[in-house]
Amino acid sequence: MQDVAGECGDPGTVADLAVCLGGRGPKPRNRVTRAAAGEGRQALLDEILPVLVDTGIEDEMVGGLLRNSIGMERLRAAVAQGTGRLPRDNGHLAMLDNSYSYLRQFTPDVLKAISFTGGTGSEGFMEAVAILKKLNADRARKVPDQAPTDFVPAKWAGYLEQAARDRDVTAYRHFWELTVLLSLRDRLRSGDVYVPSSRRYADPASYLFTPEQWEGQREQFCQLVGKPTDARLALEGCREELAAAMGDLEKVLGNRKASTGEVRTSRTSTRRSARRSSW
Repeated sequence: MQDVAGECGDPGTVADLAVCLGGRGPKPRNRVTRAAAGEGRQALLDEILPVLVDTGIEDEMVGGLLRNSIGMERLRAAVAQGTGRLPRDNGHLAMLDNSYSYLRQFTPDVLKAISFTGGTGSEGFMEAVAILKKLNADRARKVPDQAPTDFVPAKWAGYLEQAARDRDVTAYRHFWELTVLLSLRDRLRSGDVYVPSSRRYADPASYLFTPEQWEGQREQFCQLVGKPTDARLALEGCREELAAAMGDLEKVLGNRKASTGEVRTSRTSTRRSARRSSW
């Protein structure tokens, strides 16, 4: 931890490095196995499809032709190699689970060493981070029943649901912890979660002018951009611009031809002609 911190010079960078998940860990072997099986099945599909799309072959002849040309032994082997469809994330979380032991070498230390603060709307997720920290401190294995999961994206939710159906406490802990760490990484990058002592992952509000700083620069800035210094007037002007733009859009959509999707406006026609001439 100290070596990494000294190299990066920023606790926020340490946090991001630690939860990047999989960058330096052992490579899962199942990717190679699945890829090899997939290549074989792809080759088989390349032989089957030309027969299926050949309209010169009678329908009743297709089955016998494929069985005889490919062979039942090879067809049965392909069926036996079937590994099922990949989950919504194409197996990303399962691959990370293969490196779970490696990740556990440093992720508990990172969570213990660095204080994370959540922005507006991150209360549920920060509760999950606190629960994970406590699980690490107590060396507990089971995720509490009340642990939040509403922060988990749909692409990963299936892993937790399957582990819960199987009543597999270990698998549920692995996948829940991984989703917390991955979400922490993403929220650090987006600014939804920040590290108070960090330079790179500081509170986004710290990059803005303070009210006192803005007061001294407001008039000059508004003159440069052609906006009123009164915020209420500026907002009203934005509403008027939006209403005018939406009105123009309604007119354009109203002139759309149902059959071709073309828009009957001179401006659009000119733009299309210019694009076509450039081809």
